[in-house]
Amino acid sequence: MGVTHTHRELRELRERARTLIREHLAAHPTTSFTAFELGRVLALGTTSARRSLAHLEAEKLVDVIRQPDPTNGYRVSTRYRFTGQDQGPRLPPGHHS
Repeated sequence: MGVTHTHRELRELRERARTLIREHLAAHPTTSFTAFELGRVLALGTTSARRSLAHLEAEKLVDVIRQPDPTNGYRVSTRYRFTGQDQGPRLPPGHHS
């Protein structure tokens, strides 16, 4: 059987993944990464990386680059790059510092 987590634990894991990805992209602002590459470097699953990147895209913290990749038979590759507009960790709605 798999591991079960509470809603709070899942939320914390997702926020941790977003923070790891945001920090990694900010540390390499001129480099673009695929979700797979980020997952591998940060020891996250590809699905977790994709979900986190979707949230960061919605927050306008990453640029999304979709273009044919010659190393992958010209299939469209989706890459992500930091926009440079990071304001640090976000508080959930209704929470104040």
